[in-house]
Amino acid sequence: MPLKPVIKFDDENNIILTKNVDISQDRFAAFGNRYVINKWCGTDFYFQSDNGIGTENFYNKVPWCEIQGFSSAKYYWGEDVAKKVESKGYICGAAPFVYGEFLFNDSNPERKYKTVFLPKSDYPYKTNIKEKSPEMDQFIDFCNGMIEENTIFVAYPIDLMEIWPSRLSPDVLDRTWMNGISGFDRMWIPTLQQLIRRSKVIHVPSIFSSTVAYATFMGTPIEFYDHDIYIRGTIPDDEDPKYVPWQEKTSQLYTVVPKERSPEWNKFMRYLTDCFREDSSDKYFWLTKLLSLERVKPPEELYKDLLIMHERFFNYTDDDRERFPIIPIKPYSPQHNAYEQLKEKCDMIIEKAKGASQEAHQYLSEL
Repeated sequence: MPLKPVIKFDDENNIILTKNVDISQDRFAAFGNRYVINKWCGTDFYFQSDNGIGTENFYNKVPWCEIQGFSSAKYYWGEDVAKKVESKGYICGAAPFVYGEFLFNDSNPERKYKTVFLPKSDYPYKTNIKEKSPEMDQFIDFCNGMIEENTIFVAYPIDLMEIWPSRLSPDVLDRTWMNGISGFDRMWIPTLQQLIRRSKVIHVPSIFSSTVAYATFMGTPIEFYDHDIYIRGTIPDDEDPKYVPWQEKTSQLYTVVPKERSPEWNKFMRYLTDCFREDSSDKYFWLTKLLSLERVKPPEELYKDLLIMHERFFNYTDDDRERFPIIPIKPYSPQHNAYEQLKEKCDMIIEKAKGASQEAHQYLSEL
């Protein structure tokens, strides 16, 4: 089997192709979120989670994960989401990415890469990438112009396999890597954190995304670039007719194609991106709220939350006098002492957010 361009660094921080990549998949929760939360607590609970900062959820009453998930045991973060789901008994905590900050041994590597995150498709009915067009030609020219000795491009796995090969130049494709073998790669977060630590600057689309908040949290400079290559996807002709109305409705509600969203969504997205262009209280306010930094907990407390959720959604009663778990769990046994270090970092960010504008508070109340 040919080697896949999954991000891996050697001892000298060079990005390399190797078979020595952990490609373990977690089909229960995407983007390594469950893996990191369980590692924080030293256990192995089963739950789904939100994928990241869901900008598609802004100004929608029901978060995307609520309508497409298959489990009632869910872990959410982001104060915009928490206020919509907390009453349902789910856990609302800090972003799993935040808990990964001090969990993995990766001390002070050299920052050598100019890293460019490519636009990401999303469940192609919702957000897709244009094919041959003047806008795509402009984007290809932009990518070609970004190439330097240590430039790397990062693509979502399915996009690198199915979309970008027919669109990008060979020079760009030769420098394009994936953060995991798929979106269910359990090592997604530690791999992404390795990449962010080794990047001297990260270039991201000006449509706000999780990467912006993650890199900012880790202290890596961000540069935004504009593009106009998003398009809402079409539903395949062979789709089961009974699902077509649902696909049409959700693709309209949860797309991040600016032309398909409301004026208020676009106005807020421009404001949010502008917040992260400069150092301001509003930037730290949104970093605090979108990553739920005020909800960071020590391992024993988060374990108790997970246990409550487990008993609520995974214990079934055939007899009212007897309850039993259908999924066994590992006892609490964290293998780290990272809480105080993480709490100190989060408190510093929260302190910087205290001077946030009334505009920031107003937007949060509307989302």
